[in-house]
Amino acid sequence: MSIIIFQIMAGLVLVSAALLLLGGILTMVRYPPRSPWDALPLTALVATLVVVGIGLFYLRKWAALAASVIAFYVAIWEIKAALQPIPGYASWLGFLFAILLTVPSVLTGVYWRTLLGHNRQIQIPGP
Repeated sequence: MSIIIFQIMAGLVLVSAALLLLGGILTMVRYPPRSPWDALPLTALVATLVVVGIGLFYLRKWAALAASVIAFYVAIWEIKAALQPIPGYASWLGFLFAILLTVPSVLTGVYWRTLLGHNRQIQIPGP
């Protein structure tokens, strides 16, 4: 069960990286960057998410920890935004997103022993 959960997380991380890349390309077509250095943060984030997604497919501890830290950072960012409500906006959705974004951290803590270190091989139980 835990293997499937982390592979689903890997798929979600890779899909989010693809959507960020597509969104970044579409944004750069409409608003071209002034220098190549303007595209560096997006490129670094997409590359990090791709590496973490591949690491999650192979059930690596470092990948689960990186995904948890990234998701937890975004959750804290959402809580900060929700604590400063703007009239007419649904600021309470920030709390909902924060709860959803803490799920990878909880799953990493619960299934830490099933993840692999750098020397172990994947052993999928047979039928």
